[in-house]
Amino acid sequence: MKLSDTERTVLRALRSEYDIYSAYSYIHFAAIAAKTDLDRKVIRRACRSLARKGLAGYGRGLFTEDGTMYGAGYALTEAGLNALEVDDE
Repeated sequence: MKLSDTERTVLRALRSEYDIYSAYSYIHFAAIAAKTDLDRKVIRRACRSLARKGLAGYGRGLFTEDGTMYGAGYALTEAGLNALEVDDE
């Protein structure tokens, strides 16, 4: 699967929050921007593209562990993790 440099950068940011024990660890655009220095609009486009490819998943109505409303975010899927491992070789 062909990935742009931006998509790879966003996938790596999602991988930094990936937790094998919870299957999905969602993060929002602001957290991705802090990790990558990319513009929010660029991140949004990349996340939507990754979700269409099945490499990222979208979640809404999310809560933190202490019950605080977290909003919406994206998470790395197992397919996304595999795509990064192949890409990093």
